[in-house]
Amino acid sequence: SQGPNLAVARRGGRGEQSSQRAAKLFNFRGFSKKFKKGVAILGLLSFGNVSYAFFILKGQALGVEIFLLPALYLVYNLFYAIFSYPAGRFSDRLGRVNVLAFGFLTLAAVLFAFGLIQSKVLIWGFFCLYGFAVAIVDSVARAFVSDISDPARKGKSFGVYHMAVGLASVFGNLIFGFLWDRTDSTIPFLASGFLVTIAAVFLIIFFRSHEASSQKTGIENFRAYRS
Repeated sequence: SQGPNLAVARRGGRGEQSSQRAAKLFNFRGFSKKFKKGVAILGLLSFGNVSYAFFILKGQALGVEIFLLPALYLVYNLFYAIFSYPAGRFSDRLGRVNVLAFGFLTLAAVLFAFGLIQSKVLIWGFFCLYGFAVAIVDSVARAFVSDISDPARKGKSFGVYHMAVGLASVFGNLIFGFLWDRTDSTIPFLASGFLVTIAAVFLIIFFRSHEASSQKTGIENFRAYRS
């Protein structure tokens, strides 16, 4: 009679151990307030910054020929590749938050433009600007996460960051697509631009005194860069 009870007790013990391991795996305690604020701001950015696929659909909606749509994506990737390295280098010189905030605001301007644009010719120029903005945001955001992370938790910190922005992106794109279907492309892009602008404001408010490196920043760093 004790055999079945013992087996049940063992299974219960194993289940409790599994639950404890899962709880330990997803234990987010110990992260600094600075890190949590930073990830929350980047999550808001990711929620507002929709997939490039919607930008391609916007081009199609404006009358760009189907065979030219891959060229739009090529233009975006080309500018993304060209400006990723300079964005990271400037963030080392001028301060991570300064460059990242500039990227946020540039991306917000692009989103507003895509919401209002009615020309299939001008859209090529805005795809260039889109690649430029995302190059700044993607490159500098990862360096920013590294700056605000606990040196002993770098791997875990990046895991939390990617989980947060990944989930935010999924829900953001779902809502964006829903709004597109219920209205048109204008309102979703304008709403996304507003969210990214709010993220930029929060970044400046909460991290205006943040320094990316031990070097001088601002005007002094710009002069050092020019010399």
